[in-house]
Amino acid sequence: MIKLRDMVVLIEKPRSRLLDEIVERNLYELDLTLWCLLKDLAYQRPEIAARQFQISQRTARQIAHADLAILRKLASKEFCSFELNTSETALLAHLEQPYPLAPLPNDLFKEPLGTMYWLILNQVAKQDIGIACLYFGVSPCLAKAIMRADYNQLIRLANTIPLQFSLSCTEQSVLDCLANDDIQTFLKKQFTILKKRLK
Repeated sequence: MIKLRDMVVLIEKPRSRLLDEIVERNLYELDLTLWCLLKDLAYQRPEIAARQFQISQRTARQIAHADLAILRKLASKEFCSFELNTSETALLAHLEQPYPLAPLPNDLFKEPLGTMYWLILNQVAKQDIGIACLYFGVSPCLAKAIMRADYNQLIRLANTIPLQFSLSCTEQSVLDCLANDDIQTFLKKQFTILKKRLK
């Protein structure tokens, strides 16, 4: 398994590849999906977006009117722009429960985002636990539990315990980026957060 501190060195080299191309694309699409979800919710109900993502309504309104081109730049395959705020204790307890070896009922397929999140985390963790912890900002304990879980467990998890997210970066860094289209400064601040996860 790659050491986390070695990963920082590799991330600073754009041509280095830590994961295979398909997984990297999945990570980027997950991050972009979360940005677009926040944008759509903020446009329709800024007060709900602010509460669910733990941001101010001012930030929610700015994101609501952001161009998709900017969101595509904000989305990353190196580190998720959003942190999981759902209780890891509750998630682990659910994964430890026995479940019937039977076809999944149709009413379980109601949480495509949660399903996407857990399946991609499972995919990354199977390649490298350290990278999974670093990208998603989760504990090794949760990452290992998700890695060991099968498809049915992950589907049930996604449809039983709602996921809650907050920005992994500061609101001000997002506002500055939206105002100035300064992606490089935003990425540097994100990278600072990434380094803190290694400590």
